[in-house]
Amino acid sequence: MTGVAAVDAEMSMLIDFLTTEVELAGEEIAELEMAGKGGLYITQENFFSYDNVKSTLLRVSLNTGGAHPNTFFHTWTYNENTGTVLKFHSLFQKEHNPLWTIYPMVKESLLSQKGEMADEEMIDAGTGDLDMENYQNFVLDGNNLVLLFEPYQVAPYAAGPQAVIISLTDLEVILLPPAFGTPEKETDHSASCEEAGGKWLVSHGECEMISQQWCEQQMGVFKECESACRHDPEAKRCTMQCVLVCEF
Repeated sequence: MTGVAAVDAEMSMLIDFLTTEVELAGEEIAELEMAGKGGLYITQENFFSYDNVKSTLLRVSLNTGGAHPNTFFHTWTYNENTGTVLKFHSLFQKEHNPLWTIYPMVKESLLSQKGEMADEEMIDAGTGDLDMENYQNFVLDGNNLVLLFEPYQVAPYAAGPQAVIISLTDLEVILLPPAFGTPEKETDHSASCEEAGGKWLVSHGECEMISQQWCEQQMGVFKECESACRHDPEAKRCTMQCVLVCEF
């Protein structure tokens, strides 16, 4: 764990959810006499940057009986002193779409890394400048922004996960001054959210049940299938419907 309450609560909820998933899969696997096909493996890695900013990365390998394990990431970046969680878009000045600067850098790096094996269409689909969620997995490591891409996001499964490292010096023109340590005054999206028919969650800076178009206009991060119990680590049961969320 990290010692930051908001991060540790999300991390605990995630681990509990994954544990339940693999336990349920194990029961089904046993019934089908497929012993040995299931499993859950999680590793934690911590990174340090400037102004007491740290990042934590969980690498998850989950096998629920398929042909191969599913590998994915969960990352958190936070100021250890204030307990503030830094989302990707919160590192940058509000008047800029950071993806206009970052996307070309990422594409060039991935094309170079994969060479003749690069799939340009997959790279464009997984890193384009229209969807901030493509960049939800990141860590700040020293003077670098490290962007992580899961299998299938920018390359076939056999190629494994991919990472792109960008020096923060190359992003100075769009970073919040100074660097990423002092966020700008947050825009109050509550009224706009409710006027558009959404539900504002003040404690989490989220607008529920809102359109992707509205979210992108407000420079938020749109998530089309969030859990209704994502903020309740004590929940024992949860409805299965997807909740539309715009995160700020």
